[in-house]
Amino acid sequence: MIKTQADELAQQTIFYYNDYGLQIAGKINSLTAFELAQTIEKKYPVDTITLSDGTRIWNLLRIYIYSNLPDSLKQKEATGLSFSPFHLLKEGITPLKIPKIRQPICGFSSGASRKYYKDTFYDIYLDPFYDILGDQLILFEWPEKRGYHRDYADKLYSKYYVPFHIPLYTSAFWELFFYKLTGHKPFKIDHEDILKEIIEFISATANAEKEKITKDIYDFITVFFSLKKLFVNILKELSPKAVLIRCGYGRFPMALAQACRELHIPSIELQHGIITTSNVAYIRARTSDNQDCVPEYLLTYGDIFADMVKKGNLFDKNKIISVGFPYLERNRDETTKLDDQFKVLCSSFQGTILITSQEVIAREIQTFMSEVAEKFTQLGLNIGIIFKPHPFDRTDYSSLKNHKNVLLIDKYEDIYNILKMVDIHATVYSTSGLEAMAFGKPSIFIDIFGITNITNSPFIVTTPTQFVETVKYILSKYDELSQKTLEAAEIFFKSSSEKNIKKFFTESHLL
Repeated sequence: MIKTQADELAQQTIFYYNDYGLQIAGKINSLTAFELAQTIEKKYPVDTITLSDGTRIWNLLRIYIYSNLPDSLKQKEATGLSFSPFHLLKEGITPLKIPKIRQPICGFSSGASRKYYKDTFYDIYLDPFYDILGDQLILFEWPEKRGYHRDYADKLYSKYYVPFHIPLYTSAFWELFFYKLTGHKPFKIDHEDILKEIIEFISATANAEKEKITKDIYDFITVFFSLKKLFVNILKELSPKAVLIRCGYGRFPMALAQACRELHIPSIELQHGIITTSNVAYIRARTSDNQDCVPEYLLTYGDIFADMVKKGNLFDKNKIISVGFPYLERNRDETTKLDDQFKVLCSSFQGTILITSQEVIAREIQTFMSEVAEKFTQLGLNIGIIFKPHPFDRTDYSSLKNHKNVLLIDKYEDIYNILKMVDIHATVYSTSGLEAMAFGKPSIFIDIFGITNITNSPFIVTTPTQFVETVKYILSKYDELSQKTLEAAEIFFKSSSEKNIKKFFTESHLL
């Protein structure tokens, strides 16, 4: 098939994400973590490391390296065992109130997935399944930090909702409780000597304290081991047709996926963000028959992500299905009632840009956009900027209000509604850079640190001057570029998502 300009735009965009690596502050980022895992796989027989129940845990340990090791290096508690026995007791007293539904579909998600949508708190990954599959979905929600849940039970969209915690009457509760008090591990590890060699290698390579890395890894394994037994008991009681998992990597979801494997229950991960070629949750550089702790199926946003994972040596290639993103597609096609402040902004300027920031480069992006706003004014360009901080960002951006062409909005504002109103989107490496494409909005990627290898794209900029020139270029050919952006979006976000999901469940005999 001849490669179109839209295909090239899509490839450039995904390469940008891969090269950037979604960098984490510290010595280990997602790219170097992937390389570290790859090096260990070449150096040690990693798939021989097995728990006493037979689970091969290397896929779990890869996630520790990817997600938790950076926090260990920054001397933070990396494993979530920072709660006290008191907090564990406080949560555990309340039993899990699970609705009695014959052969339900169980969905496991997180409070971080909820958006305020149509006067409800809507889980953007799981709640669409109520409309696609009917009312048989029981939605379990992972606990918030330190075990507390958001107080939004009276405004939930989810019909059958279970705030998940570890009940007092379970063996998992007491294993974790006594582990926290005494350090006693409720498992044994076969070929533990190899694990210890790997820990020494990680410590030496990352210049980290071996005792802390050791503790963090054993904490990580302990939570996984105890939760897996809890999930086995819950799933035996419910006998679900399938289990939906909003994010398949981490101790909680990997314990759930492994419990499903042992009980022969289909586990289905839903793509929840950008997948890159350096993400150890989906890509393994060397071939292996070890799929322990990995969900059985993966439903992706689009073909480009499915193809990437199929080449990744981790999932079964025949069980990676491109279906689309129902929440994005539905929201994009709905009519939005404009907020007054956006009405004023959109009517006051000839062009508008949405800027989505990132907390790890907050000061740099603030300075960058302040200079852009000044240049627009100096050049007499009637262009407005809507600046939206990342939800995790605590930076004070109030100085941006000094610019008359900048509107600073709440960091929890619904980005999809704003994308319908603006002409251009700009970001550093937010997922919104791809989501904007589904709305036909060209995205400018701001490469502040000069680490991308792409030099021939008009959508990659390194200076405020380049940003301004790129905006002028896009607006001069807006209809043409918007159409190309929409064509490229199909590669990332497959259309007819609800129909595709229904087809998958029907053909897999899960309905």
